[in-house]
Amino acid sequence: MHKWLGRMPWAFTWLFVLGTALGASPSADQLQCWICQLGADDFAVRAEASCKLLAAGDSAVESLLASACNSAPEAASQAGSVLMQLALLSDEQTLHHVITGLERLADCKKAGLENMIKELETRQARLQRERAVATIRSLGGKFEGDENVMQEAADFTVDTRAEPSAVQPPPEIPVVQIVSTADQSIPMGVGFIADAYVSPEFVNGSERKDSELIITIDENWRGGDAGLAALLELGSIEKLRLHQAPLTDAALDQIAALQLQVLDIEGCRFTGSAIAKLRQCLPQAKVLVDGK
Repeated sequence: MHKWLGRMPWAFTWLFVLGTALGASPSADQLQCWICQLGADDFAVRAEASCKLLAAGDSAVESLLASACNSAPEAASQAGSVLMQLALLSDEQTLHHVITGLERLADCKKAGLENMIKELETRQARLQRERAVATIRSLGGKFEGDENVMQEAADFTVDTRAEPSAVQPPPEIPVVQIVSTADQSIPMGVGFIADAYVSPEFVNGSERKDSELIITIDENWRGGDAGLAALLELGSIEKLRLHQAPLTDAALDQIAALQLQVLDIEGCRFTGSAIAKLRQCLPQAKVLVDGK
């Protein structure tokens, strides 16, 4: 019995995935019925309604938005909670749909909407940043610390191959222990949205602060001048190194739009006039050319 209960989160996850992949779009009447069930006294009814709305995906967003704005406070809270879960579990398109919908409803002055918008916008910015990092790496760019991560991954691979039994699956935890630990570490009402656990970084309205970025674009860069556009999605960059990079003066127009603290140019074929123009566009940045 305990083992079955311990695997319940996996069952809900598979229900969500299969429902999204295989289920047909529900009708407006079905969506409204499930939204009404979010206010039921019975936990099982609420849980089932939440799962069905999550499985409906993007097609449930507008109905949930209407409920979050027009319903009584308790029903609006439940709808908002499911919207938050849906945004965090779905793709970036649905996340954007939820954010724009909440911004549209900001005038209805429902409690919690502003915080939800802020949290989801932070999440969206992080996804954009992660996508940009992946793009830059795929084009040959390097981030400070990449070598250490690659070495750690190589060491881990060697260790696991040498000792196949060293990595063991986590032990089965009795459900009683799970419940007692949760009761001690999570205050009532914190860490749960619509009867489902959500990472505390979103409940508390904050995420891990992004580390300062140090990026190197060298002779291995394959993105040309246009590929530097991905840097714009990273936000603030502590230091950008251009070392023998195959770039032209046109690349400096992309760099001029960045939030930079230090720009280090070495062995690149930029003209003096283009460098002078760049310095004027980046008065807040320290621009070093061949160490000067």
